[in-house]
Amino acid sequence: MFRLPRLGLLLLVLGTGTGLLRADEAPASKPATDTAAKSANPPASSTSERWQVIFMGKSRVGYSRSSIETVERDGQPQRIAEAEAVLVINRFGQSIKMKTLFQTRETLEGQIQGFTFELHNPPSAVNRTTGVVQGEKVLLETEIDGTVSKAEKAWDPAIRGLAWQELDLKQNPIQAGETRKYTTYDPQFAKADVVTMKAGKLTPTKLLGTAEQELLPVSVAHSVFPAVQSMEYLDATGESRKSTMSLLSTTAYTVTKEEALKSLSGGEVDLGISTLVKLPQPLAKAQSTRKVVYKLTTEGVDPLTILKAGPPQSVERLSDDSVKITVVSLREPPAAPAAVEAPAAEYLDANSFLQTADKRVVEFANTAAGTETDPWKIAQAMEKWVAQNLKKKNFSTLLASAGEVARTLSGDCTEHAVLLAAMARVKQIPSRCVVGLVYVPRLNAFGGHMWTEVWISGTWMPLDATLGLGYVAGEHIKFGESSFAGVGNAPLSEFVSMAIVLGSMQLEVLEAE
Repeated sequence: MFRLPRLGLLLLVLGTGTGLLRADEAPASKPATDTAAKSANPPASSTSERWQVIFMGKSRVGYSRSSIETVERDGQPQRIAEAEAVLVINRFGQSIKMKTLFQTRETLEGQIQGFTFELHNPPSAVNRTTGVVQGEKVLLETEIDGTVSKAEKAWDPAIRGLAWQELDLKQNPIQAGETRKYTTYDPQFAKADVVTMKAGKLTPTKLLGTAEQELLPVSVAHSVFPAVQSMEYLDATGESRKSTMSLLSTTAYTVTKEEALKSLSGGEVDLGISTLVKLPQPLAKAQSTRKVVYKLTTEGVDPLTILKAGPPQSVERLSDDSVKITVVSLREPPAAPAAVEAPAAEYLDANSFLQTADKRVVEFANTAAGTETDPWKIAQAMEKWVAQNLKKKNFSTLLASAGEVARTLSGDCTEHAVLLAAMARVKQIPSRCVVGLVYVPRLNAFGGHMWTEVWISGTWMPLDATLGLGYVAGEHIKFGESSFAGVGNAPLSEFVSMAIVLGSMQLEVLEAE
């Protein structure tokens, strides 16, 4: 199923494709079924193409294109499905230009034979994942910053491709009141994705530049991204005329190619500014605070499901939609406990985003550490080195790998965090990256942020290489963490919990010292 691009997190976690749903307006009620497991064979299809224009609020920020083509390969008919999305959005005044392209090669029965996923985010190199299905396994190759890594994973035989699902929905339209399931594959998360569709009743719906029209709303949920809600609105012929997503007021309309390719007004949307969380009163001397207690309130989301508890942060429920968060600034590692389990190997190992064998990463780690032998002092020296040497601020790249950051010495908080994490691992200090909110004094607001944690004396100690203070104060609120192991082309997939409340949460300081 083609899907509206899923924009998430402070850094735009972008999904693949658009939702080409088909439905009949005749009301009916059927039990939920997993259509992908049926081995149905929809009729052959000639080449078809569909375009959508994407808006955030009232600003035109991108377009998507999806197509299905039947071809012959090695004497056998095959379907090629493509889903492409292009976005242009500002972040703190700098333009983000992004394109994703997902292509599947399928049999007429819907079995995926191979796929390719590409993420274009200049000036970074193209990130690319290719997969070849062999029976009950898939062979994956992921290219990040010119380096290719290979992996073999189990393959679910229930998985069907994009073209098969689209054609099945044409042959067997979803009915009003019906629930239907498909099992597909998400290349960014590198795993099967169960898509659940629930059709409602005909509803007057506003379309682009037209009056209201009676359309059938169909909710679309994805197992790999369960917190994000999507809707498709279908006309009497079963054509999807409109798509919406809960993140960042995103809406897409089915239009002509000419309309979709019109100039974008994405510069009107600044994600850095629009997702800020304003405080009622300023947080005085924020970067010196040793303890801050907050009240966080969300809308329609249980905050306990999206926040991380554990040193230096504790979380206590106040109501269904609000919690008390206490953040204590850890300035020195505590005495090591008598027995503590060391972090898993993934927090020391190299991976596609933390390249510990990169010659520049190794050089910078050795330079920063010098002759120091104490792990905490080494980590602090590395934090200071990164803060002093990444001088060119660049908000146009979503997330560069540590090797690329070492080569360019530019970036924003994400690049500072990954370089510090990789340098720490060079010196055999376990590390991970953390995403959350940080207070911005000049704006009296909290904004999305990434920093680093290192394992010292049995405790994850936070450091922030954008600040270089040698510690993290109480003005950081943590939502998620990742070792970046096995994330493929979705390095921020483990941070999506914060995305669902960006722009809709409320924050208040109850106590600060």
